[in-house]
Amino acid sequence: MNTQLAFAFGMLTMTAVAMLAAIVVGLVKAFKNSRQISSISNELGTFIHRVENSTSLDDFAREINHRVDIEIKEVNLNAHSRMDAINHRIDDEVRDIHGELNEMRKNADSRFDKTEHRLQSQLDTVYDRIDYIEELLKSNGITTTNVKPLTIKDVEKVTSKQIIKG
Repeated sequence: MNTQLAFAFGMLTMTAVAMLAAIVVGLVKAFKNSRQISSISNELGTFIHRVENSTSLDDFAREINHRVDIEIKEVNLNAHSRMDAINHRIDDEVRDIHGELNEMRKNADSRFDKTEHRLQSQLDTVYDRIDYIEELLKSNGITTTNVKPLTIKDVEKVTSKQIIKG
C-alpha cells in the first residue's frame, strides 16, 4: 500500500512539475515576444519619426506605419492564442490531477475499510477467546474478581491442565 501511495504521489508530483514547466515556458515565450515587439516598435517609431520629418517620404511613412500596425495586431493575436492554448492545457492538467486525487481517495478509503474490517474480526476473535477463558475459569470455581491479573502464560497453563484432566 505504501508503494502504491508513494507511486501515486510521485506521479502527481511529476504531473505538477510538467504543468509548472509548461507555464514557465509559455510565460518566457510571451515575455520574449513582448520584448521583441517593444524593440521593433521602438525602431519603427524612430524610423517613422525620421521619415515624417522628410517631406518627400510622407506617403511611404504612412504606408510603413499602416503595415507595422497590422503586423503588431497579428503578433498580439498570436500571443493571445498561445496563452489561450497554455491556459487550456493547464485546465486539462488540473482536471486530470483532481481526477487522480479522487481515485487515490477512493482507493485509500477502500484500503482503510478493509483494514478496519480485518482488525474488527481479529478483535472479535480475541473477545471470544477471553469469554472462553472466563467460562473455563468459572467452571473451575475461579472468578475473575478474586484472581490476580493473569498473563497469557498463566492462562495457557490452566487451560493445558484442564485439557489434560479432561
